[in-house]
Parts: sequence; structure tokens; C-alpha cells
Amino acid sequence: MGNSANDGVVARLDVLYRQGKQLNQELEQTFKSVDTAYLPIGPWSERPQRKPGFDYDQFEKDVAAKTAEWTKQVSDVLNNEIAQVRFRLQFDDPKRVFVSINHRYDKQLDRIEEVLDLFGDRVTALYEIIPKLEESIELAQPEPTKVESPEYDAKTKTLYFADEAIRFKQNAEFSPAICDLMINQHPATKLWRLEEFQELWDPQYEYVGAKRPSDWQRVHNVIQKLNLRVAKKTKINDLFMLSTGSVRINPKYQAKK
Repeated sequence: MGNSANDGVVARLDVLYRQGKQLNQELEQTFKSVDTAYLPIGPWSERPQRKPGFDYDQFEKDVAAKTAEWTKQVSDVLNNEIAQVRFRLQFDDPKRVFVSINHRYDKQLDRIEEVLDLFGDRVTALYEIIPKLEESIELAQPEPTKVESPEYDAKTKTLYFADEAIRFKQNAEFSPAICDLMINQHPATKLWRLEEFQELWDPQYEYVGAKRPSDWQRVHNVIQKLNLRVAKKTKINDLFMLSTGSVRINPKYQAKK
């Protein structure tokens, strides 16, 4: 996704999903350990007994409070930060996945189970909402603005790029010459070794035997300054892809054949 605000919404929902999943597992595990439907019982005529020493009233309050707080946090994001109503509806009224098949003589435990079942369904609903939300955000992103390939007018020493004209001084030598070579005289796809530009300074460079390991730095500095000048004018700082040994026109700005 290209929008940081939307990315933040999805990230927060992802965190909430993981928190909800963990909470659901913890509450379900506790409930199962104290639910009379799972406790050992005597003869069929006997009513199952609760687990001694466990505070069922406090557990019911904790389940209600914790699940309600998580549900509110998710609802706040869905209601206040997401335009699509369908995601709110899906979360508020989720498909019922967890349906109790236990038969008890304990209304309090039935109430707790109902809350946990709905909570589990909402956790599952959020799991399904997140990838759909990501997809809808990506589809809503505007197409990126197309930047035409650079053009260079050698007569006026002007580089045209991103709807801007970058004019070099008439007495400038190296930046105009590099633009002319890379844009006009050779394919834009060419990968240049920096030493190939040394002949702009010295036409006899290849023959006089004066090569030095640091020669690339002079060319590198010129192209680096050229990139900075282009960026100042166009806000695009990567027209020329430059390394210590080579340079090329960024493929993003090469004309498609």
C-alpha cells in the first residue's frame, strides 16, 4: 500500500487481532477447566458439581469486561477510520462459528459460554476482514503519475525531465556532455563505467598511460551534483543510478520500446 495512514489502520487491526486471539485462547482454556460439562461426574442422576474454590462470579465479570474492551477497541477503528460499512457489519454481526452443544443445569456457565462464543466469532471475523481491507485499500490507490523519459537539447544545453527544464550555463562542460552522451548518443539502457567519461576531460586518456585508481571520483562527483540539481528542480533524486564504478539512467524513466 502506498498510504501511510491506511497502512497504520491495517497494522493496528493486525495487533488487535493477535491480542484478541491470545485473549480468546486464555479465556477458553480457563473456562474449559472449570466448566461442568468437562468436569468428572458421578452417576447420570447426579447434577455436575462446580470446581471447588473457583470464583465463577468474578470469572464471569472478567470475561464480560475483557471481551467488551477488546470489541470496543476494534469497533472504534472500524467506525472512525474505515469508510466501508460492510466491515463494520461483518464484525458487529459475525457468522456464528462456535455453537454450543453442551447441556448443563447452570445458567451462569451458559451465559459465559455465549459471551465467549460471540467473542471467538468476532476474532475470526477480524481475521477475515484484514486481508479484504488491505485489498480494498490497494485497489483505491490512484495510479502513480507517469514520468516521461529525459530529453536533452545539446544546442541550448537544456535537460528536460518531469515537466521541468534544467538549463546549464553555456560555459559548462562536463554535465552537459554527460547528458548528451547518455541520453542522445547511446541507448538509455547502457550501463556506463565511470572511467568511460574520462575522455571528456582528456581525449587522450586511454593512450597516455596516466590512469589512476581514484579517477572515478571526479566523474562520480559531477554526476552526483547533477542528480542533486535534478532533484532540486523535480523532487526526483534517482534519475541517474550511480555507484562507485558505474552509472545508468534509472529504468523507471527509460522510454518503453
